[in-house]
Amino acid sequence: MENLNRRVLEIVRPPIVGMQFHAYPLSVLLKYDHAIPWFYNNYIQIRALSKDCVNFNKHGPSFHFIDHPLDTHPLLNTRKIRKEDLAQLNVNIIEYIIECIENEFYVYTHIDEYFIASSSRYENQHYIHDILINGYDLAEEKLFVSGYTSEKKFMEYSIRFQQFIEAYEHNHQYYKNEVISLKYNSKSYKFDLNRVCDLLREYIYSDDESEEIDISNSLYFVRGMKVYDSVLFYLNELIEGKTGFDIRPFHLFWEHKKCMFNRFSYMRSNKFIIIPEEVLESYSYIIKVSLLIRNKMLKYDITNDKNIILKVIEHFNEIIPIENKCLIHVLSTLEGTISDIGAAHEYYKAKR
Repeated sequence: MENLNRRVLEIVRPPIVGMQFHAYPLSVLLKYDHAIPWFYNNYIQIRALSKDCVNFNKHGPSFHFIDHPLDTHPLLNTRKIRKEDLAQLNVNIIEYIIECIENEFYVYTHIDEYFIASSSRYENQHYIHDILINGYDLAEEKLFVSGYTSEKKFMEYSIRFQQFIEAYEHNHQYYKNEVISLKYNSKSYKFDLNRVCDLLREYIYSDDESEEIDISNSLYFVRGMKVYDSVLFYLNELIEGKTGFDIRPFHLFWEHKKCMFNRFSYMRSNKFIIIPEEVLESYSYIIKVSLLIRNKMLKYDITNDKNIILKVIEHFNEIIPIENKCLIHVLSTLEGTISDIGAAHEYYKAKR
């Protein structure tokens, strides 16, 4: 019998959880088969703050995937409303969320984690962070959400209505005061070899033309393989005590390598291109070392042993040429495959 007091929309564990604003749309989308080709056509390019940026030690490497913002996502229908507009309309936030869930919209917003019992910042630090809501239970007066908990794990958990209201109302950051509802728009998506080829080429051969500047913050970013320069620079600055510790670049680095490996496996299993087993084995090794790097940096955070960082730098210097060789092979194969497809298309067009 259907429980009219409870509704929970399905989400899946996403392949990227290092940044929640990437994790949330993926947790909604990747339960749909049509979203899989889109995913493997994206999450290739990465960026980091340039080591030449004067504010580097303040921000660290600021490592990110370069992909679609939530509110302009090609596979999501989104609706945005500002908190003050809801307040002026005298709309109760819990009732608004329930209405969204009933219409199969997930809800994304920002809250102050100081008021969230499951958060590591509960009653000890005011911190505005994003959150995804995918369900409710009226009888128990709670919302079902996902995010990082006090155990420092990305997972699903629940929040009492009153806790959420306090956390929501204490978010006073102007640029984080929207409530965004989102759902899969059911668009089909065809895997595009040309897109993968272009993004992979851009990733491998990052040059000055790939750099971008955030003029509002005077931050200089680099893309692709140049990101390694920023990460290695950050590690050396960490050894010298010139910057603070942040595990996120190393976790995201590991996730990026897993995404690349899974993309190549997807292209191979769907017969888009032929990728030799040794290339996949080499990339599997890169993933193994990337996880080792992440775990060693977690250990460093506990022990403050600078020798750990020196070992991590050795690991990076080992896998950089391995990755470069693997990617150049895949890119060459892609370019050859695309050229053959183009030649075949022209041949059959001429015969018509």
